[in-house]
Amino acid sequence: GQRTFNEWSGSAGLSYRYRPQHQAYINTGTAFETPTFSEFANPAGGGFNPSVEPQKAWNREVGLRGYIEPLALDYDVALFSVRVRDELVPYDEGGRTFYQNAGDTNRDGVELALGWQLADQWRLDSALTLARYEFDEFATPSERFDGNRIPGLPEQTWVNQLTWENLDERFATLETEYVGDLVADNANETSVDSYWLVNLRVGDGWQLSQQTRLSAYVGLRNLLDEEHYSNVRLNGTFGRFYEPAPGRSVYGGVELSF
Repeated sequence: GQRTFNEWSGSAGLSYRYRPQHQAYINTGTAFETPTFSEFANPAGGGFNPSVEPQKAWNREVGLRGYIEPLALDYDVALFSVRVRDELVPYDEGGRTFYQNAGDTNRDGVELALGWQLADQWRLDSALTLARYEFDEFATPSERFDGNRIPGLPEQTWVNQLTWENLDERFATLETEYVGDLVADNANETSVDSYWLVNLRVGDGWQLSQQTRLSAYVGLRNLLDEEHYSNVRLNGTFGRFYEPAPGRSVYGGVELSF
């Protein structure tokens, strides 16, 4: 079989520099996403699923960004709102994943990013997202999910990164990551706990000759051995939602440039 989709997408933005190092901005745009081959899988048999349609989104954003020189602090704060029509949502049937369109969904929230140069060799970066993701209109022949949270999306995330780096490329980075709780199914009956991760990475570099340099690094992921997930199978059957992530792990690398 064959299916053809045609759609226009556009975007526009406006910014105003109200002080030399500070500006306000507003952006809006539309997006069009066609289903992938796997999303077209037909639970009724072979070929494409004729009931799956592309999803369309309308994005809006307004914010402030700039640099506060006395504090050596750059910032970006934004309010965002996304309306999606016919959002593609996965579900499990017979041990396989299929997709259906979920009517309309809403994504509203705030994002804050800060970068603080603490000293010549020290920098702290932080990014926080607080949001609400919900179905606006979504019904199946047997259930309605209007007002429910969209599964698989944490509504709070917070990442912090403290970095020390000298002129010889020697560095150390300590990172913390918070992922808020989420739901695993359209009915919001299965909740997945929030978690914190702490990661550490150090590295160094050596100039072997005028044109040859050796760099190496080593890192620890999940330093505190926190139990968490690498993936959540949305709307899985028989409670098969969770795919666990590794515990504490070590990695490293070497790079030779010439």
